[in-house]
Amino acid sequence: DVLLLDPALVYPSALSVNVAVTLENVALMTGRATVDTAMPRFMDGLTVNASDVHLLGLEIKRGDPLTDIVVLNGANPTLDGCRVLGDKLHGAKRGIAGNAPNVTVIRCYVADCFGTYPGNDTQAFAAWNSPGPFRLVDSYFSGGSETILFGGADPVDAAHVPAHITITGCTITKDPAWQ
Repeated sequence: DVLLLDPALVYPSALSVNVAVTLENVALMTGRATVDTAMPRFMDGLTVNASDVHLLGLEIKRGDPLTDIVVLNGANPTLDGCRVLGDKLHGAKRGIAGNAPNVTVIRCYVADCFGTYPGNDTQAFAAWNSPGPFRLVDSYFSGGSETILFGGADPVDAAHVPAHITITGCTITKDPAWQ
């Protein structure tokens, strides 16, 4: 199924996607997502539990800066042209937790993933429990500790060590003000 979403949509609660579906902005643009493109907004995070879920042209935030904004669990998820944003003042633990097989992130803008609290690492994208493959393509990633992290925690078994990683045409950066 494809659900076409109006750019004026604001979904205030946490959303868990438990069936294969495409959530698509009706005003889908071409090229990389930017900070000012009109997008349907999910204000308290999004968790993908089903396989074959595609998120196209969505803005996703989360109110709690100590949690992950987007959590990928189901196989074959795609984020295309999405904007994943932590809080400008309080940051976010992680923009995308990509612990699913066959993850694709393309033309996305992932920013403000930093911590104002000492002792915790933060990332724009991280995966530690997935066999891959991972495709990060033409996206903007801005994270406080490790902007992109593979590993960093123990996978459930040797078959879930992240592998087959491709990062192409991405901007990987940090804001010096976070230091």
